Amino acid sequence: MADDIDKLIAELAWERATSGIKGAESERAPFKTRFAEAVASGASLEAIDEELADTLALLDWEWPWFEEWYQTFSGWGTFPPTWPPLAPPADEIGQYSPEDLAEYRKAAIAPLIVHTAAMMFFRDRHMSRAHLNQQWRLSLQTDPAEMRVGMDREPAIMAGDMSKLPPFFPGDQTRLKPVNPLSAEDDKRPDA
Repeated sequence: MADDIDKLIAELAWERATSGIKGAESERAPFKTRFAEAVASGASLEAIDEELADTLALLDWEWPWFEEWYQTFSGWGTFPPTWPPLAPPADEIGQYSPEDLAEYRKAAIAPLIVHTAAMMFFRDRHMSRAHLNQQWRLSLQTDPAEMRVGMDREPAIMAGDMSKLPPFFPGDQTRLKPVNPLSAEDDKRPDA
């Protein structure tokens, strides 16, 4: 059974991950408690992920945070590995109406919501258990998109600016790693 602090951390993570979603405000709210119970107790998030995707499929919704990063990654010509294809294969696109293509895209984006909220939960829970003056660095992924974002943000985090922490974008897998100030080697504790 999850403890109350972990559930609170999970609820706050859900709120942050979903706060900018437009057109689904009342539909996303009931998932907060279920997400908090599941993630805080270590249960699978698959059922919540699927039910959220089914619920959102019935709505005209948008996630501006995702769209902002979509524009960024489009400009770079590379997308993170956690992002699914947002359209069917090129040879099948003609089989879809514009409305069907929009629904396809939304269905592809929806699973990133639960993933992102879970990443926020694990980060915040890990950081809440660290000592007050803990220093952090990023545990950079090998993916070019995540690495580029992380390398841009790491200097501020290492300097102690905790105002913008990973996940930096929906679906981001970048983690924080504690730094042991008494050793030149990184702390061996798990990543946040």
